[in-house]
Amino acid sequence: MHSYDLDRIKDKYGENMMHLCRELFPTLLDRKGLLFETMLSYFYPTHFLYEDLINNSKVSLFQEYILSKIPEENRPIEKRKTAIELLKEIGYDLYECKTQEEVLSFKKYYRLDEELCTFKKRKLADYRIFFAIKENALELNRDDFHTPMREDEYSTSVLCIQFKRGHTNPVSIKSRYNHTVFNPDATLFNNLDNIVTGLTRAFEKTYGLKVFNCYVDEMHMPNYVKAKNGKYYRYNYHINNIYYCPDNIIIVNGNVFNTYMAKERYIIADYFIIDLQEKKISIYDDYISDCFPDCFNDILKIEVYNDKKHDIKCVYIVQEENYVLLFLNKYNQIIAYHNECIDEIGDNFLIYNNVLCEITLPNVRKIGNSFQYYNHSLKKISAPRLKKVGNAFLLPTDDVCYDIPSLKKFGKNKILKKIIQDRRKKNG
Repeated sequence: MHSYDLDRIKDKYGENMMHLCRELFPTLLDRKGLLFETMLSYFYPTHFLYEDLINNSKVSLFQEYILSKIPEENRPIEKRKTAIELLKEIGYDLYECKTQEEVLSFKKYYRLDEELCTFKKRKLADYRIFFAIKENALELNRDDFHTPMREDEYSTSVLCIQFKRGHTNPVSIKSRYNHTVFNPDATLFNNLDNIVTGLTRAFEKTYGLKVFNCYVDEMHMPNYVKAKNGKYYRYNYHINNIYYCPDNIIIVNGNVFNTYMAKERYIIADYFIIDLQEKKISIYDDYISDCFPDCFNDILKIEVYNDKKHDIKCVYIVQEENYVLLFLNKYNQIIAYHNECIDEIGDNFLIYNNVLCEITLPNVRKIGNSFQYYNHSLKKISAPRLKKVGNAFLLPTDDVCYDIPSLKKFGKNKILKKIIQDRRKKNG
């Protein structure tokens, strides 16, 4: 069955994010639009969010953050009874499983094709697992329930109640039908008080759980910034309190600027504006000193080629007597640069770029100061005619493959001596 929220999350945030949300927020999926609209209010839609959460181990924090933003329409009522006592009053026996063998002992309550995945996976390391068994559970005949409903008598006669371990403990109540019914992991809307009033607080007090989440004010994650509109945005570079983001978004002093959102005309590559219509490349912030745009006078043509298989974009720039190739990654960061005819490069060339992997400059003879000095990613530079460089030429590293013939004169070459000196200064 289709879910309004999951379909929209898949569209805006990607399929992997959709699967993750189905696992993290089964309760919210029963309220149409609640999960998707909440995510949209706090996270700019990007397909990068899933991989960033995984790579930075922020899934649990994300779960707590989203849950903390959900309005609590009905606060649970507290009664002075234990969870066992409250359930006993309505005909349930409650059991907590401490071992996998104890978990497996409840398989007898399930039809073979409706067994929980809990029986196949060892989940006790990540969850506290309880079973609430109605006194007549074994007397009910599954064949009598021709149209299974998630909240019908058979479904709720055996409830597997699971609490995620951690700082907070979101609850999932699983139907006896399992996946025969829609969204079985949110039976009774995952509200323990829908089983019996006061059960949420009773579980919290009896077992030391925190079912209701503490308010999580911030979602700290590398390369994400919260704008004044309350949304988090992924960014590539943060320079002079300006954030340069994928999707041609720029955030200045917390304000989001969508000036360059027309992707058929603009590409924000690193901290530069490529105007495909006007055939110009400019630097956004006048306070940044970088000679990169100076290499592109009198552009005749700019063409863009997309390699969707490898998430790479090639920008082909034609000048009167020259051509340049820029290769951009999926974030629109420059990862490779080929300039066919340029013979001299000024100061601070791509000074803030830290992801460029390869530079090819077949005719360059002179390079100025601070050329790619802060880049840790460079793997290859080819400049066979290079004769002179300024101070701080490249970040000192042993990993770069130099195709510069003059460097072969190890003891006498001024360029190599300068690199060695810079490396020594860098290493103290």
